Amino acid sequence: MKQEEILVKLVEGKDGQKWATNAYGWSLDGTVSACDFTGVDCEWGDHGSVTSIKLPGQNIVSTLPSEFGQLTELKELDLSGNFLFGSIPPEVAGLPKLVVFRMSNNQLSGPLPLFTSTSLKELDLENNLLSGTISNTLGIGLTSMTNFNLNHNHLSGTLPLSIMEMTSLQYLQLSENGLHGTLPATLGRLSNLEYLYLNNNNFVGEIPKDLTPSSTKLAEIWLQDNLLSGTVPANFATVATLKELYVDGNKLTGTLPTDLCKEAINADFYDYNPSFYQTHGRNARDFCESIACPKGFYSIEGIWPCDPCPNGYTNPYVGRELSCFPTDSSFILEKFYNDTDGANWIGGSNWYHDGVSVCDFHGITCDDMDQVISIELSGMGLKGTIPEVLGFLPHLGVLDLSDNELEGYVPSDLAFAPLNRLNLTGNRLTGVVPPKLCMIRANGNGNGEIYECDNILCAEGTYSDTGIASITGQCKTCAEGADFLGRRSCVSLKSTGSFSGVLWSSSTSQQAVMKVPSYVLIVLTLFVSVIGLVGSVYLYVQRKRKEQIQAVSKEEELSLADDSALWFSRRIL
Repeated sequence: MKQEEILVKLVEGKDGQKWATNAYGWSLDGTVSACDFTGVDCEWGDHGSVTSIKLPGQNIVSTLPSEFGQLTELKELDLSGNFLFGSIPPEVAGLPKLVVFRMSNNQLSGPLPLFTSTSLKELDLENNLLSGTISNTLGIGLTSMTNFNLNHNHLSGTLPLSIMEMTSLQYLQLSENGLHGTLPATLGRLSNLEYLYLNNNNFVGEIPKDLTPSSTKLAEIWLQDNLLSGTVPANFATVATLKELYVDGNKLTGTLPTDLCKEAINADFYDYNPSFYQTHGRNARDFCESIACPKGFYSIEGIWPCDPCPNGYTNPYVGRELSCFPTDSSFILEKFYNDTDGANWIGGSNWYHDGVSVCDFHGITCDDMDQVISIELSGMGLKGTIPEVLGFLPHLGVLDLSDNELEGYVPSDLAFAPLNRLNLTGNRLTGVVPPKLCMIRANGNGNGEIYECDNILCAEGTYSDTGIASITGQCKTCAEGADFLGRRSCVSLKSTGSFSGVLWSSSTSQQAVMKVPSYVLIVLTLFVSVIGLVGSVYLYVQRKRKEQIQAVSKEEELSLADDSALWFSRRIL
């Protein structure tokens, strides 16, 4: 194809043609060379190969043509700030001489393809709709990469170690995705890294102490709004280049290193809000609390100004946002009931029926002091997520929520409860078992001072007959499937369905037929046939999601609202 023919593939649609009529060139009338098209540059003037296409903020509505992969001399492609949709063609990602690829602020979807140009320095896909995982080979050969930006997409999975191959990296930006797992200590080997943005994901475990070696150039570290535990590393205080450190909204405990509490740290956040100083006074700022509120306190952002937890509430974490945790068991159980679609539980639940006390709720066992010591609700159709507040039942020894439809991540807060038996198998839980939870003495974990996460739940990609490791059976690797934690077989729930008593998976070798009487199947078949004659059948399922129960009074909410402008300012890069 001629270069003109390749380029106009971008504007073939009606909306693209509308833009092209107001741009120079961008047609096949033969009067204008591709090298003279608006936003296009070539080597050797008007008769060379296209090396650059720069059309940011042009309101172009289109898809990214796979034919662009034929522009083998292309070094820069900047279509940021338009309305591009669809996936990124692998042919484009494979351009051999690509140096800059800017597609931020579009509507691109689908997986992130492998970019193979060893000259690639900037990959900017911020604020799109990309999904799936980041390949565990992405980064290999990309030693020239300085800016890797995937902020604000829908990416999942863990952070691949291959990113450490980007030895020239200055910006690592993966904020606001669905990434999980632990932070690799090898991040500290990126000796040129200055800006690390990993906030608003689902990372667990400790902040690696090796993240900031003595040679680090890190100026900004954004880790807020994850599920990180442990303490803030003391060696952060020795980083002379550090200007911004955000760790609030995690599960961090302990206290901040006092040497870290410097006026310069996070000063920009407050300086960009002059009205804030007018309200509280410039000299009032607490430098430690400017990094994270201490335990027993909270604030709307998890940083200064911090308020003490009200009576009846607690908070063991630094940097707690929005509210503290309730300590009243009735309040905790009510939130649990609402978060797990309690109104639609199966099995005769009597929760919140008139005249039924908490200790008489189905599945609840209390001690002589009416303290909840056991919650056993296996196979009752619980949906939603496991609320973190369950960990603040101070006498809870048994928690069995197995064989339900619970989703999301396992809260590390459960480690605060004195659990000796924990069964969350047979659900749709994802991610990893929080390392903090791997250290509890439940299910035989800790016997002989040996602690294993598999004793809590088998990891994704593995299974056992019980969903956990035990003396009689360890978690085994699946060839395929086992896409959730705590699986008791390798059948993939993500690709299964059921009809007329049959449960099937995408793999024909993994079929399980439920025992259903034949006459029941006949009746069901006739019923469906009759319904099909008189009209269409549809099923609408709406999961009931209650609003999050707030632990602050109306007066406190109004007080926090005065500083609401702070809520978004830090999130904008």
